[in-house]
Amino acid sequence: MQEKAKEIAEKYHKNSKRRSGEDYIEHSKRVAENVSKITDNPELISAAYLHDTIEEAKDNLQTIKKLKEEIKNLSPKVLEYVENLTHDKNIEDYEEYINRISKNDKILLLKFCDITDNLIDNPTEKQKEKYRKALTILLVKISERK
Repeated sequence: MQEKAKEIAEKYHKNSKRRSGEDYIEHSKRVAENVSKITDNPELISAAYLHDTIEEAKDNLQTIKKLKEEIKNLSPKVLEYVENLTHDKNIEDYEEYINRISKNDKILLLKFCDITDNLIDNPTEKQKEKYRKALTILLVKISERK
């Protein structure tokens, strides 16, 4: 399952670059690797590979529909995780998004690994502040759990 997820991510991130200039897929691989250090859940690791693919489709509805179908064929649960991780800026601001995803431990784990990797990609000061605020919210949500 994870290998197929990686292949799908490679296909949809093809020719995409990070701010640092590295291939975008490298970020997805690191997030998946970090998730795999915490859990052996194949659906979570697969979702880690795919976590940015819907956003990467850049609002191309046909591409998004095809992508979602590929992920669903891999696993409906993986699609659920990826959809939950997707931030639609037309629906919610970033803080609302972080608060929403913090309600699910599995999604929270994926986002935590994503944000920590984003911090190594030469973020702007504005991005650093956004990520710090998000991590603070996530950590507070974790500490509030009983």
